[in-house]
Amino acid sequence: MSRLIFNADTLGGTTTLSSADAVGNFTITVPAVNGTLSVKDASNDATFRNITLTGAVLAGAWNGSTIAVAYGGTGATTLSGLVFGNGASAMTAATAAQVVSVIGATFVTNATNATNATSATTATNIAGGLSGSIPYQTGAGATALLPKGTNGQVLALAAGLPAWVSVAGTGTVTSVNGSGGTTGLTLTGGPITASGTLTLGGTLAVANGGTGVTSLGTGVVAALGVNVGTAGAFVINGGALGTPSSGTVTNLTGTASININGTVGATTPAAGAFTSLSATSQLTLTNASDYNLYASGAGANFMQGKLGIGAVPAASTITLLGSNLATGAATVNNIIVNSSIQSDVTTQYNSYSSNPGTAATAFTLPNLRHFTATQQTFGVGSTVTNQFGFRAESTLTGATNNYGFYGNIASGTGRFNFYAAGTAVNYFAGNVGIGTTTPAAKLAVVGTGYSPAITLTDGATLNWDTSLGQVAQVTLGGNRTFAAPTNLVDGGFYSLLIIQDGTGSRTISWNAVFDFTGGTAPTLSTAAGSKDLITWRSDGTNMLEVGRSLGVA
Repeated sequence: MSRLIFNADTLGGTTTLSSADAVGNFTITVPAVNGTLSVKDASNDATFRNITLTGAVLAGAWNGSTIAVAYGGTGATTLSGLVFGNGASAMTAATAAQVVSVIGATFVTNATNATNATSATTATNIAGGLSGSIPYQTGAGATALLPKGTNGQVLALAAGLPAWVSVAGTGTVTSVNGSGGTTGLTLTGGPITASGTLTLGGTLAVANGGTGVTSLGTGVVAALGVNVGTAGAFVINGGALGTPSSGTVTNLTGTASININGTVGATTPAAGAFTSLSATSQLTLTNASDYNLYASGAGANFMQGKLGIGAVPAASTITLLGSNLATGAATVNNIIVNSSIQSDVTTQYNSYSSNPGTAATAFTLPNLRHFTATQQTFGVGSTVTNQFGFRAESTLTGATNNYGFYGNIASGTGRFNFYAAGTAVNYFAGNVGIGTTTPAAKLAVVGTGYSPAITLTDGATLNWDTSLGQVAQVTLGGNRTFAAPTNLVDGGFYSLLIIQDGTGSRTISWNAVFDFTGGTAPTLSTAAGSKDLITWRSDGTNMLEVGRSLGVA
């Protein structure tokens, strides 16, 4: 059991708890007469340690320091106004900017200021307010109540403050009805005083944008017995389609079409245009004479899609297709461009210009042809005497310089100003100049001209196709027989270089077409690697020797 030790008598002194004693509960009775109770530990620390008071402290003064919040105190020595707690810190007087939360309050009477209040849970009344009143701020720290308005009024601002106002022109609709007026339409079902439906009926008159009829037959709308439209439109007059003076037929959509078999009104159409034929609509012209389509205006004519003349162009391959029957005259032209060049064209005029390009993507196009001439089938029994892929007529002489064909491609690999890949002959009636524009003979060459040498294949029999080259050479690997050359041309000159191999002393037996000076073939050089050069002129069959150089070093 713990012991309570008094170091003085009962009238005063110091009482000490022995540290060796177990800690327990003690009751200390202070005499009713004047006395002071001090509690300190051995280190003179006056901090309270688990003191329980039984009964009431009836009198006396607190002479110690503040009691912290953690021990049930405020942590402050003085307070004024509303108390504001902040966790375990000492309580302080609340400021106007701090939040005051009143939870479960049922009355807040004569409140003059509640700055930054964020919650007033279950508040049921503001003293002084009537049913339907609206509180509002009249100024800093001042609040007023706006009494409720009357039915039909709206909330508005009056001198910067909310107020109830009445809206002029308001009322109650008691009946609704309507009329078609002079349009030819009718309204039934009115007047409606509660609920119902107004029904539109009748026929819309022409003057109001209608047709004046309730149904139409098939085909062209021309069976109206009254005048429809005025000048500037297609006029229906007593059932007949009149002649428009100007205007536009527009917005034919869906599967609509205009079929004109003959003429519309007069033979010569007046101003006007067909526009906006869309979807599957079409304009079909079936006139057997005159013009199905006549555009005499000076303005441009535009077609977005492909154009077929005499045939329908393929949807994806042909932009312009002409496939008419060539008939009606001794001379027929499929396409004619007869232009009159005016004085404002001062740089260049292109009667036909081909300017294709390629898309910016990776692909290979084997052939790009700016102009192609291809023959169709010639029918049995027909004869065509002359066929020209391209022809420049003899009248093409009026300019300072006139070119039947002009190529201006700079030299480079894979570039040709003129390339004739066919094996047919090429004919030039006039003089031909190579390196000169003024040839004085059938062929005039200014610069280097030669026939590149070809090498003949060595073998027991030597063959020479002179169409491959007029200058040839061969290295003898043994004694050989020379066959008659092929494709000789009368008047052609031919040159042959004979080379001995590393052994030498090789010989040739010549065909009878080879004619030599004095009737005797030359004796070839025998030294290894030696060379002999012989030249002939041909009469088209034989080779006539014109010169020899034996043992050329």
